[in-house]
Amino acid sequence: MKIPIGADGTVGQIHTVTRFLVPGRGCMWCNGLIDPATLAMDLYGEHEPTRYVEEVVAPSVIALNSLAAAEAVNHFMLAVTRLHTDGDDLADVVHRPRSRDRDLLIPRQDPRCSTCADRTLGRWHGIVGAV
Repeated sequence: MKIPIGADGTVGQIHTVTRFLVPGRGCMWCNGLIDPATLAMDLYGEHEPTRYVEEVVAPSVIALNSLAAAEAVNHFMLAVTRLHTDGDDLADVVHRPRSRDRDLLIPRQDPRCSTCADRTLGRWHGIVGAV
């Protein structure tokens, strides 16, 4: 979830994303969602946590987070009950509540990735997309 604030205090395009993280599809590494420098800081040292809005200690963002969380729970329940109509529709969904827009993003995948490439699937190979 992001709430960009301009230098003049203008609120930019607020957005939250629902991501499908399933075997054989682009992982968080391939999609640039894990910053190695931030990961190292989290692992080795004390630092100021990243905030949704700079200079605001605890902004009320629970309703914004609920957009992505509710969609994720719905897709999970549909998948495990085999009620999903399209097992290959695994695009990420970007919610932009200020403009009431939703966009689909196809996740990137590196065929050499040790986390999500087909060769790392083991028993999942051939099953992915069938749910």
